[in-house]
Amino acid sequence: MKPLKGDLHADTIQYSFDNNLNLNNKGLSFNTFDVKDYLPYIQFLSCFVHDKFRNNGYDRVNKILEYYYKKQGNTKLIHTIRSKDDINKVIFNNKLGAILTVENGIALDGKEDSLYKLFEKGIRLMTITWNGQNEIGCGNEVICDSGLTAFGQRCINIMNDMEMIVDISHSSYKTFWGVANITNRPIIASHSNIYNICNNKRNLKDNQIKEIAKLGGLIGITYYDRFLVNKGKASIIDVIKHIEYACNLVGIDHVCLGSDFDGVNKINLPYNLKSVKDICKLEECMLTRGFNTCEIQKIMGGNIERFLRENLI
Repeated sequence: MKPLKGDLHADTIQYSFDNNLNLNNKGLSFNTFDVKDYLPYIQFLSCFVHDKFRNNGYDRVNKILEYYYKKQGNTKLIHTIRSKDDINKVIFNNKLGAILTVENGIALDGKEDSLYKLFEKGIRLMTITWNGQNEIGCGNEVICDSGLTAFGQRCINIMNDMEMIVDISHSSYKTFWGVANITNRPIIASHSNIYNICNNKRNLKDNQIKEIAKLGGLIGITYYDRFLVNKGKASIIDVIKHIEYACNLVGIDHVCLGSDFDGVNKINLPYNLKSVKDICKLEECMLTRGFNTCEIQKIMGGNIERFLRENLI
């Protein structure tokens, strides 16, 4: 049986919905045709809600979910993961396991009840902000960072209680610490990189990375060139450098992949890492840089499997 592989973030179902594509379309960076070589595989699939959908975010998510369940979620290849028991079904049946997520708490339309409804529809993680400000808190592009709101605090408590994973990628610095200071469960950064390597405000500072690890969470290293290098084009080596830094800082058990496939234009992906079919190159590169097989398996998916077993109902 092959080791499980996984990825904490791709915008594929939202992109497919907006462009009327099936998930087997090879034009997608993540697609069910190319991933067959790597099964069993767990992919977190984001229902991304742009900030422009304020007051209409919940409807937006429901349309994306309806598309997924009607067109893709009942295929023989895909198994939608709702509980830890589903992980074994994915592994033993050599399936693609889909974790459905929401990117941007604007999807709640300011209503706590929306969290319960989305959970019932299969959502198991929410990225609480995108770049702007919403009812929960501030994104990384907000100039006057006021942090987590009172509504946001209630949402974090509800998510903790129902065991919906809290994702702080895109969150502002104050919002991050507002979450970290009240959560009683691990948090993740599904697609964020290292500020000390690339000083983009979307990237994580050392104290944030240490806090995520302290809480038992994960950092998913993403492939967007603007989060990998300060200037120029990125390569797989740059992805590995971010992985190495995080591993050296907090240990290998807290580091995994968060590609942002189909959320990032292919032009902005490393020239040798354009789609899921290229991820074998990551393993090859890690071997050449001194990672052993066990360490590589953890980064490529083992840490995600362990985290889900510990944090899903």
